[in-house]
Amino acid sequence: MGDTFGQVLRDWRTRRRLSQLDLALEADVSARHLSFLETGRARPSRGMVLRLSDVLAVPRAARNRLLSEAGYAPLYSDRATNAPDLVPLDSAIDRMLETHDPYPGIAIGHDWGIRKLNRAADALFGAANIGIGDNLVGQTLENPVLKSAILNHGEVIRHTLTRLRTEVAHYGPDPVRQEWIARILRDHPAAAEPPVGPQPAFIAIRYRTPLGVLSLFSTIAQFGSVEDISYADIQIELMHPADDASRTILEQLVQAAR
Repeated sequence: MGDTFGQVLRDWRTRRRLSQLDLALEADVSARHLSFLETGRARPSRGMVLRLSDVLAVPRAARNRLLSEAGYAPLYSDRATNAPDLVPLDSAIDRMLETHDPYPGIAIGHDWGIRKLNRAADALFGAANIGIGDNLVGQTLENPVLKSAILNHGEVIRHTLTRLRTEVAHYGPDPVRQEWIARILRDHPAAAEPPVGPQPAFIAIRYRTPLGVLSLFSTIAQFGSVEDISYADIQIELMHPADDASRTILEQLVQAAR
């Protein structure tokens, strides 16, 4: 068991680009003891597992794995979505999305599956038959209506690849994210090439609509004090018009959908 814990710990230390000495200093433990933990010659206490997890910024699900590999019970739960104590979180998501209307807003899970949409997002994505339960990455790559509507599809794919890689670096290896990365690299190899020249202040997705070109950029929010695994990873993506013409188009789209 110690060998497995040590390997997982070493993987996270390497992912965070820390030497054994760096981690030992940050965690206030001797480098010798840390070496013993990684090689399985010593078994960590529960407090030590959590201290190292804090220093390494290990996500909750991965902390549970470290605890399990060390022989301890998991600390964080993954509740059913209808659990009573999750109601305030669902209400907060709904409030953020409703307040953002008439601009599109969606909530996506760790697998990029759409969990909630506001009225503007439903009007925008509904035109491509996209709704709750659909995977946003999969739709971007495969939905022919959406692909033809996105005027800068290659740029969006490159940005999506960057986001996926950033998430893997933070959350650790994940089969779903890694599969999407592999598919992008296979089907859109140009997405892995570095951009040429100075980059704009933000990346806007440009949609072709019957009312004109709709240009949107996003802000992403996450819960900062949630200990439940599934809700800690939810991303609330709020889309904003990049110009006055896009603002007018959004207002007209929502008005037509009423």
